[in-house]
This record gives sequence, structure tokens and C-alpha cells, in this order.
Amino acid sequence: MELELRINGVVESVDVAPQQSLLSLLRQKGYRGVKQGCEMGNCGACMVAVDGVARPACVLLAAQAGGCTITTIEGIGTPQHLHPLQEAFRNAGAIQCGFCTPGMLVSAYTLLSHNANPTEEEVREALSSNLCRCTGYVKPVQAVLQAAAKMRGEQVTGEMPRIFNAGQYSGTTGTLRSVTPATGTTGTMPSVQVRRGARPVVGVSLSNIEAVKLATGQPTFTDDVQPQGMLYAALLTSPHAHAVIRSINISDAQALPGVHAVLTYKDVPRVPYASGTLPTPQDRYCLDYIVRHVGDRVAAVAAETPELAQQAIEQIRVDYDMLPALIEPRQALDANAPRIHSESDSLGIMDAQRNLAGRVRLDEGNIERGFAESD
Repeated sequence: MELELRINGVVESVDVAPQQSLLSLLRQKGYRGVKQGCEMGNCGACMVAVDGVARPACVLLAAQAGGCTITTIEGIGTPQHLHPLQEAFRNAGAIQCGFCTPGMLVSAYTLLSHNANPTEEEVREALSSNLCRCTGYVKPVQAVLQAAAKMRGEQVTGEMPRIFNAGQYSGTTGTLRSVTPATGTTGTMPSVQVRRGARPVVGVSLSNIEAVKLATGQPTFTDDVQPQGMLYAALLTSPHAHAVIRSINISDAQALPGVHAVLTYKDVPRVPYASGTLPTPQDRYCLDYIVRHVGDRVAAVAAETPELAQQAIEQIRVDYDMLPALIEPRQALDANAPRIHSESDSLGIMDAQRNLAGRVRLDEGNIERGFAESD
């Protein structure tokens, strides 16, 4: 589907899938400041301005944005020319981990685009769709109010942290005395002149070292790095608690353009591994012909986009032979219970016949007698 979008002032023609989200499209186009968070429209990390209105890009289809004007954090300012909002967030200490910062700045940007003199309550309301676990919103709200004042031409001074004076603790100094005996001989040393460093730190409010990158949407987090030719994986999982895969048809998934690999248990080495820390049994396989719980892995896809990978997953057809499901641990220990691991190549299972992975020995002693018999 061909669409025309105006992204940060530049008209772009893009080819999108019908089900592709605006978030996926923007990140695919390199706008890594639009963060992938909850994908449910709840956190605000992917906030963009659509025709001047702050919208979460994860719940907006790219097709719905056709013909719209979209502004991302990259279109608000640059590291060389910060927008007053970005500058205020940096100076006020409103950036902590910074993951939510781009979305929060977009929300603030749309607010100030319509309201040059907002109240604190209006700022809080504008940021209410942006979840932040670090700042408590105090500093972001201060930053938005400072930026608004600066954009109105008012003089703005940053807030300095409180500096403690040693005199405040003078009441405690009278109780201090030396308890180290004097030993050895005295001597003299040359006087040392100390000059103030070029970068003062005492009494100066310092900003987050990554503040500019975070405030302008530059790639900072691992998820922001997209190597050339990177593929996306998706898993097909079992809807059944216990079953044997009778047959699996992947031809339709393989035929989709942009799908690079479709893997089943037939395509990967059968190497057992432990799902927990050793010495737990090595009774798991990357992909297996038996599924042993709902959500167990059945097949994997690698494709050029997340949406295409999921589309390929939906094209895989699996025929299962159902097996009895074991729900309760005591039921699994019954002598007539079906075996969870009947294969011979799993390692370290204590008693596969009784579905017993291992045994932990607990001894109960007598504390009083232990003390009485001790030396």
C-alpha cells in the first residue's frame, strides 16, 4: 500500500502493509527516537504529533496516517540547535534514564504549540499519558514551565541545588577528640598550591552526560541500533499442554516475500540443554516434535519486518496428536501417569518413569541436643 506522509517537514512516499503500525513504520524509516514500549497505547514512549495532536504511534495504523503531518522528536530540535524544551529538560535535570523523554517532549511540544502560557495543572495533564518511573514528574513539569517562559521572552534562571555549609554541623564537632597516640617525629613539607580545575563541579548543577542525545532522539539504547540487513524473529507456540506434532506445513510461510527462514524441529540440531541452572536435567530442545506446555515452541520465523514475521507465523499449519495433560505434581508421580519425557536423549533426569526430575534431601535435627553435645 503506497502512502504519502509529511514527516518532520519532508514529504515521503512509503510502502506499508495494511496491518503495519505507525510506530513500526517510523522506526523502520530510522526515527529511533520513537520508542517501542508497551505497544498498547498506555506508556507514551512512542508519542508523535499527528496534525498537531499528540498520539501514541503504536496503536495508530500507518495507513491511518496517510496524508497527515507527523512530527517526531527528531523534528523538534537537533543536538546542535536544541529546542527550548529540550534545553530546559537538560538544564532542569528532567532526564534520568531518558527512555520516556522523547515521548514526553513531544507531548509538551504539542501543548506549547496551542498554549503558550500553561498552568502547572495543564502541564501535568499534558504529560499524564507519558509514564515515567524515574523523575516523579517534578522536574519535567518545571522544565516545561521554564521553556514556556523562555519562549514568551521572559528571563529564566535555573534552580540550583542546596549547598550544605560545614557550620551547620558545628554542634557535633565539640564531641570529637583524637584517640590516636602521637608516635614518631615531626617534619615539614613544601607548600602545595592547588588551582581550581577548568571544570567546576562543587556548587554547580551538572546535567546528565547523555542528556542531549536522549532529548533529541539519537540512538542511545540497544533497541535503537539497527544493523543493516537485520531480520526480525517470531515464534509459533503451542495452544496445547501436551501433544505430538504429527505434521507441520510451512510452505505458505516460506512463500511470503521478505521471509528469510522458517525453522521447525526438523531444521535444527537436536541438542538437549537445561532450562534452569545446573545440575537441573538437560531435557529441553530448541525445537521439539513434542510440546509439553501451552506456549511451548513449535516453529520460528526470520523476516524483514516484525509484521511480516508474524504474518508468516499465521500461515504455518500444524496437526497435533493430543496426549494426556498432567496438571498436578502428585498426579505426575502416579505409577500410571503418562511420561513427560519418554525420549532417550534427555540427560540427567533422576527417574523419567515417575516424571521425577531430581530429589532434594532435607534432614531435621534437634537444636537443643546439638548445643548440649557440642564443646
